[in-house]
This record gives sequence, structure tokens and C-alpha cells, in this order.
Amino acid sequence: MQQNWKATDHIVVAVSTGIDSMVLLHQLLYDETLTYRQLTCLHVHHGLREASEQEATFIQHYCEQHDIPFYMKRLDLSDVVAEGRSIQNDAREMRYQWFDTMMHQLDADGLLTAHHEDDQVETIFYRLFTGKSTRSSLGMSTIEARNGYRLYRPLLNTSKHVIRAYQQQHDVPYFEDTSNASNTYVRNDIRNRILPQIDENAQLKSQQLLKLKAWYDEAFMLMQHEVDNFIERFVTTNAHSFTVSRYAFNALTYHVKILTLDTLLHQFEDTVTISERAYA
Repeated sequence: MQQNWKATDHIVVAVSTGIDSMVLLHQLLYDETLTYRQLTCLHVHHGLREASEQEATFIQHYCEQHDIPFYMKRLDLSDVVAEGRSIQNDAREMRYQWFDTMMHQLDADGLLTAHHEDDQVETIFYRLFTGKSTRSSLGMSTIEARNGYRLYRPLLNTSKHVIRAYQQQHDVPYFEDTSNASNTYVRNDIRNRILPQIDENAQLKSQQLLKLKAWYDEAFMLMQHEVDNFIERFVTTNAHSFTVSRYAFNALTYHVKILTLDTLLHQFEDTVTISERAYA
């Protein structure tokens, strides 16, 4: 694990009690090369499984034993379930809203999550085949600026195999989330069925998606550079509107046009997601 935060930072780790986040927490506690000013633990109680209460009690006691400040949030997902909305998406949004609140309340510098290399491959596959890759990064970043703090994913270049080996070597306690075995959710189906079937073919390697992401991110960066240059030269903005040179805009390629409009509109309202169909 590579340390990207400062030794003087107050870092906060999001722990679910699964193997990934428990290994991350264990490394932060026992790897002397990882330094920080203060370590705090956040845990979200989703209340969707019988084991949720046991997991919450376990991580609270674990943090007490290791003198780690601990905070927990109980989510009310009853409306989400009743209305048949996506539990995974809504729960994630609610988690990160609470994370944002706690990071500001604690005046912390960085939030650490335990996303790893296998999660990255899964994310790339998901975004490619759901069409969510055309106007954003193809995968996750190791460091990301978020609402006044930094989001770190220090295990993003570490495989699940390495994480399991570390857990066995150090006998790290953890809970297995049984809901991960269900293929009801699309991402679970990708993780449990589709990617393993790809890797069963000797000529196919799902890890090649990581190379695709590297190429894609570089291409996206070049497009964004072209957009920034265009806006600087051909766009006039004020507090409420912008004026674009029609001739110069029409000379842009289709995807650069889309990215230009995204960039300009997000200057006025960065919480709105605009469908590409709106530009058709």
C-alpha cells in the first residue's frame, strides 16, 4: 500500500467489517511505514441483514481496543425498499453524504476506502457495458478531491488475492457479507459470474481492462485540455450566462462538443447530471 497522504494528516477510514476494509485498517495500525497525525473510523449500519448489528458491535469494540475514535451511522432504507428503488445506489449516496458531514465535523484531511484492483476491473466493465463511461473516467482514481477533503483508495493497485493472503498471514478478523453472493445486483453478477467466465478462457484476461482505462484516461485528459483551450478563446461568461462562438463550436468534434457543454453547464450547477440525449 502506498501512502499518498501527509504524515501530519488526520485520516478517516471507512470500515464495513468486510475483509478489504479490515485489512486496510489492520495495515494502518501495524505498518510502521504508514504515518498520520490521527486515525478515525467510520462505520455505516445499513440494517438490511441480521448480521449488521453483530458487525457494528464488533467494529466498535475493535476500535475501542485499539484506541481509535469511532463513529457509526444507522441508515433508514425502508422507503427505498418499499418503493423498489436501487438499494445499492441509494445506500451509497446516503453513505457518502454522511461521510461528507463527518469529514467536515472532524476537520479531517482524508477519507480512505478499501477499493482494490478487482473492484477497479469490475467498475470498468460496469461503466463500459452500461454506457456510463462516455463522459467520465472509466474507473476509480487513487486520489480524488471531494467536498473540501481528499478521498484516498490506497489498495486500488492491490489484488484481492494479495488482500486474502495478508488476512491469512496476520489472522485479521472480518465478516463475510452474504449478500455479495447474490447475483440479483448487476455488479454482483459481473463480479461473481461474468468476469470469472472471461478469465476461464486462456486467451482472455479481464485485467486487460486496466490497460484500457489507462489509455482512456489519457485520451480524456487530452479532450479536456482541448475543451479548456476552447473555453478560454471562444467563450465569454458572466455570473448567469455564457456566450459561445457558433463557428468555432461547430468546428469541434462531437464528443468535444459534449464535454464543452458539460464543463460550461457545471460551472453554474455542478449538482445536476445532464443526459447526453439533452444535447441531441
